[in-house]
Amino acid sequence: MPTSDQPAVAGTPPKENQWLNLLCNVVLPTLIFMKLSPETRLGPMWALALGCALPIGYGIYDFVVRKVFNLLSVLGLVAVLVKGVFGLLKTSAFWIACSEAALPLLFGIAILFTVRGKEPLVQRFLLSPQLFDIERIRRQLALRGNAEQLRPLMVTTSVAYAGTMFLSAALNFVLASRLLVAEPGTDEFVAQLGKFTGMQYPVIALPLTVLTVLLFLWVMNRLSVLTGVPAESLLAGGQSPGKDGISI
Repeated sequence: MPTSDQPAVAGTPPKENQWLNLLCNVVLPTLIFMKLSPETRLGPMWALALGCALPIGYGIYDFVVRKVFNLLSVLGLVAVLVKGVFGLLKTSAFWIACSEAALPLLFGIAILFTVRGKEPLVQRFLLSPQLFDIERIRRQLALRGNAEQLRPLMVTTSVAYAGTMFLSAALNFVLASRLLVAEPGTDEFVAQLGKFTGMQYPVIALPLTVLTVLLFLWVMNRLSVLTGVPAESLLAGGQSPGKDGISI
């Protein structure tokens, strides 16, 4: 929906909330399959169907309304299918470890794949109106003759973030291989799966969150250098600089 200071242009797709995109295509489908697949709840088949319905529905909506192909919907669907199929087949611990590594691995590959395109995937999420004052950034880059420096910055950021995804995939695989050693479907395996899920936060999620925050702060610092504007003033809703002599 266009805002009051950004009137809609005929033929231009409406702006997309990238966080809603991520939530519907990745976070919710994964949580649905993880939390609702036990037989005491929906069961693996219905949890898989519901988990797949979200990215499929969102992808169709995006294509009909915005006339664009949503890569994240495809990634979310494939990731849920991989985890679901391995879960339904009750495959060996090795393949379950592979399924745990599938999502971050797919994301890392997708990030690198989009680097050659018009807009890298990381740029779509990082430089979003929900986080940054995009117009201010582009205006200041143009005023200082640094407009061409934005893409190399986003490419470097994309490669670095893809590296964190590959690290996540490797850690997921190693942790799952070490902990999930019982026969799938047994009570012992369920207990091991619970332990694996509990250890994912301190061993995988926490370090990767720290790396992501550090990468974000580095990007903010680079944008501040390129635009000549204090980093906090580049954020959405940030205050304009007062005495630095820069008109924004």
